Amino acid sequence: MLQLVRNNSPYTVLILFIFTLLVKMQVLIHPMTPVFLPQQVVYGSILHLLHLVLHGNRFAFTFLTVILLFGQSIYLMGITIRHRLFMRQTYIPAFAYISLTSLLPEFSYFGPPIIVNWLMLVALDIFLKFNQPQNPRKHIFNAGFIFSLAALVQFSAIGYFLFFISTLMILRSFNLGEWIVGILGYLTPIYFFAGLLYLADRTAEFKVWPDIGISLPTQLAHPLYFIGCIIGGIILLSCGFYVLNDTREKMAISVRRGWNVVLAYFVVSLIVCIFTPQKIGSAWLCALPSIALLASPPMHLEKNKRFSNFVFYFLIAFIIFSQFSIHK
Repeated sequence: MLQLVRNNSPYTVLILFIFTLLVKMQVLIHPMTPVFLPQQVVYGSILHLLHLVLHGNRFAFTFLTVILLFGQSIYLMGITIRHRLFMRQTYIPAFAYISLTSLLPEFSYFGPPIIVNWLMLVALDIFLKFNQPQNPRKHIFNAGFIFSLAALVQFSAIGYFLFFISTLMILRSFNLGEWIVGILGYLTPIYFFAGLLYLADRTAEFKVWPDIGISLPTQLAHPLYFIGCIIGGIILLSCGFYVLNDTREKMAISVRRGWNVVLAYFVVSLIVCIFTPQKIGSAWLCALPSIALLASPPMHLEKNKRFSNFVFYFLIAFIIFSQFSIHK
């Protein structure tokens, strides 16, 4: 069964789409409309536009979110192919991302993190081009610009500036000009955002834009689910780190640096998720692209089929356990 998502076949996309509909059936049966968040001006504008198009239909919003998640999984797979993070083309990162976003129903409902993830995937794609000698400053400016847009959509994403800095340190030798270009790229959307609010005489909305909270459980409504997710996540990441460490010496330098960027993405995402207000129910969705990438290498192995099959079936069992235990 693992071979279905390991192969690079056009039919695999159809298989993944059917798999997505199956694991998202729970949320499609119980759709929800997104909630307006007063502090998020940009997100509120996007939501208002979507309400005009979808007429507030709950199923339409939920189905749109499922399609967006599926699109993110395919884009994530495309990033691994373009930047050769794996030895050969595979749909495993897409499968891992779809699976992980099915662990909690809130991950499949529309919210700011779904937009932030799109922006972060684009930024990651740009980041991994930093090694290319052609137009590095253009890529750095674009990455900074995308990061700033993510912060405008969800303020806690401002923490990804740490990811921006760490990636510059990992992939580029220090160049003051490049750092200035990156900072200018980061400040540009904020400058235009503040300018538009000033022209519309809505500067008070800029003051309420900073919105930080703690997105950790204060009480365990579903202790079995929570403990199971912690244990399952630790097992998946441990398997991923073990394989990456075992194959690290065989990687090209550019690929090794690429995985260092993914690791930095994971660490900063955890910080961003923790300091996201709890009213954003899908806050931890922001960490799932990096976790999906880190959990994929064990399933990509071919020399140790028992180990790769164990991780694959463990992930499927993890989904089934989560979807049943969350309602107990």
